Amino acid sequence: MSDASLHPQRVNIEETMRNLKGMVSYAQNFEDVLLRRVLHDVASGFYVDVGAQEPKIDSVTKHFYENGWRGINLEPHPEYFVALRNDRPRDINLNIAASDRVGTTEFYFVDNSGLSSADPRVKEVAGAHGLAARVGQVPTNRLAGILAEHGVDEIHFMKIDVEGAEAAVLRGMDFARWRPWVMLIEGTLPNNPAPCWDQFEPLAIAGGYKPVYFDGLNRWYLRNESIDREPLFSVPINVFDQFTRWKEHEWNLLQTTPRTAPIAMESFASAFRR
Repeated sequence: MSDASLHPQRVNIEETMRNLKGMVSYAQNFEDVLLRRVLHDVASGFYVDVGAQEPKIDSVTKHFYENGWRGINLEPHPEYFVALRNDRPRDINLNIAASDRVGTTEFYFVDNSGLSSADPRVKEVAGAHGLAARVGQVPTNRLAGILAEHGVDEIHFMKIDVEGAEAAVLRGMDFARWRPWVMLIEGTLPNNPAPCWDQFEPLAIAGGYKPVYFDGLNRWYLRNESIDREPLFSVPINVFDQFTRWKEHEWNLLQTTPRTAPIAMESFASAFRR
């Protein structure tokens, strides 16, 4: 084996960022901006969103869907699942929780929030924010079973946001068969800046992934065979990423479509009230 194959040429971040075009960002913490940078050369890829929640507001995948990508969205909350099914006809939308076993599990639904989880500790977090958690049963399956059932081949990125149940999700994945290029996993306690990736990071590393970045909310990983992309994490999200927040984008559209402004304005205001 040649030295070149052992040490692939690393991606040049300056050249990559010079060639980025404008984008609309929907994600809560600009995750879609960084993903677009890291996967700049993928025209129409495939994603897996574990804990997808809303199809637009704070969505990590909305930008990619609008640009021809498709994927699998897992969302146990029935209200968010219906919204995903209506908004994402190209996607595979499943009203199920990813876990390390097949069956059912107790699930704690916290309406109008991103706190719903199979982790019972979320009840205390919800209560501290004046929210109520109601308990129900949801079906569970291993990620490996879900991916096999739907004939998934290549995965370009996988996002996991399950409020404390991340380790169970990773235990249900077969990293020998499926190798997402990039993984981003919520790495703090629910509604708390304290890191918690020690609970799941050994599973990611054992699966052949290297931790490359922490954005204050998510822990980011590259598969070992894609480590040439690591330089793309070397600078924070910045003006050269050429992005506009979706609320600003829609506000700008209002200025150019006066006849539809009242309807659009109400939609815009409704989003801010959430």
